[in-house]
Amino acid sequence: MSQAISPMRDTSAIAPGTLDQQRDLPVIVAIAAVFLLGLNQQLAAGITTGTLVVAFLSPVWISTLRRFRFAVVISVLALVSLVSGIALTQFQGDRGFDQSLATGFALVFLTGIGGLGLLLWARTVMPPYQVAIVFGLGYLLRVMQDVASSPNPWKYQLSVPIAIIVLAFAAKTRAALPAVASLVGLGIISVAFDSRSFFGFCLLAAVLVMWQRRPRSTGRGMNKLAVFGLICAALFALYSIGTTLLVEGYLGQANQQRTVQQIEDSGSLLVGGRPEWAGTVRLMIDHPIGFGLGTMPAAEDVLTAKAGIRAIGTDTENGYVNNYMFGGHFKLHSIVADFWATFGIPGLVLGLTMIAALGYCLIDRLTTRTASGLVCLFAVLGIWDLAFGPIYKNLPDVMLALAVTLTMVTRSSEAPSDELEPTHA
Repeated sequence: MSQAISPMRDTSAIAPGTLDQQRDLPVIVAIAAVFLLGLNQQLAAGITTGTLVVAFLSPVWISTLRRFRFAVVISVLALVSLVSGIALTQFQGDRGFDQSLATGFALVFLTGIGGLGLLLWARTVMPPYQVAIVFGLGYLLRVMQDVASSPNPWKYQLSVPIAIIVLAFAAKTRAALPAVASLVGLGIISVAFDSRSFFGFCLLAAVLVMWQRRPRSTGRGMNKLAVFGLICAALFALYSIGTTLLVEGYLGQANQQRTVQQIEDSGSLLVGGRPEWAGTVRLMIDHPIGFGLGTMPAAEDVLTAKAGIRAIGTDTENGYVNNYMFGGHFKLHSIVADFWATFGIPGLVLGLTMIAALGYCLIDRLTTRTASGLVCLFAVLGIWDLAFGPIYKNLPDVMLALAVTLTMVTRSSEAPSDELEPTHA
């Protein structure tokens, strides 16, 4: 009789080093893919290096989505939003349609959503802090191309990728002091280079990291609702203190002049600094279903938005409103608002779900004292970008924020070690 064949692999016959190579290959692929995603270099017709790696590795990362909280929901909403955006273009009457605008926006959107999946997969084959470092290096290389021509390189190019790299290295130490020191340093640099909002984010993140180091009580720990309340209180306090410091000139004369002018014009630093939402709300009231993928604003849309912006005391007869916001397209300086304008109600739900996901997972990590400086900063930054950031520039930041913040939902035996998170005594 012939010898039965064992279903088990006989590793003794495998050449030395083969098993190591099999284990190393996913890591090598992940490093290359994450770097190219962070680089996101334009190639042709709106396609980037990020687009290519997201598409090429889609069979790999799609299966990973179910392992992370909110990832499947975000992906399904993204697909529904894309279908909705295509359908809405059929009901826009006399509004124009720009095919190149539609294609460009769709590619940016799909690269962002797919990039989130790719980064989550990379977290399953290498430590999360390494994922962040590799992504940050690619990101830094990309923005360095624009530094020479930038009016403020730190504010517009360097702050985010450098923060990613520095805080990822700090997270590697699994200690709070390096993260706090890094956040304070980043905040000081931001003040020096007229980046008021980034200074505030760094300060808030440092407070959250230090708050986790409070002595443990013998009773029950704080629940998520209590942590949410504390974050809201901290935000209000930091906003009030920051506004006072800016108005009194403690953070520089240039910052003082801009802040005073914005408060005088609108009555609020937040409203004065981000007047686009006043126009967006008017558009939502006037045309609640959105406009569609590639739809161009009509004259009445521009007039409606301008009326809303003027209502808060902001001038509308300038190149920013006429050329940037409504120059043949809708650019509302808010990812959530752009999602609504392009995809309608499903896009609005998608944007709000992303905000909820970042907020919930941040609170969850703070409750368990496992939020690193990178998680604290980019969860807050991601929420801000969703509310007030332009999609073409800030969607990669949101993608990374979600990737480092979302938590695993599988059995602990299936999850890789999450070395991004600090331990606390």
